[in-house]
Amino acid sequence: MNNEEGNKTETPGPIEPERTVKRAPTYLAPAAVKRYALAISHAKRAGKFKRVSKEFCVACEAAFEAKIRGLSGSISFPNTGKLTTRHTKQQALEKLEELALNIVHGKVMSHPTLGVTLKA
Repeated sequence: MNNEEGNKTETPGPIEPERTVKRAPTYLAPAAVKRYALAISHAKRAGKFKRVSKEFCVACEAAFEAKIRGLSGSISFPNTGKLTTRHTKQQALEKLEELALNIVHGKVMSHPTLGVTLKA
């Protein structure tokens, strides 16, 4: 007699690592920040910098976030609906892009000429 109920042994399957890495939403694309910073370095700093650190991207994003926070007032108003037009939103997006470019440009130009990596 073969009693399989008494000899049940389950072999565990392969252990898969959890892949639920939550990343904070970013305001600026790090790859685009790096490309632009290196382009500015090549055009205006004689190509002095060849690399961009992660801290540089974080510092640019922090400056951008601070500027955005400065746009909103501290006074709370009741939500009465949308007041802006699509054209206004498009212009605002263009100005935000210009602001991001100005922040990265300023950080590259003010970076001391030490080494080949742009750091925060």
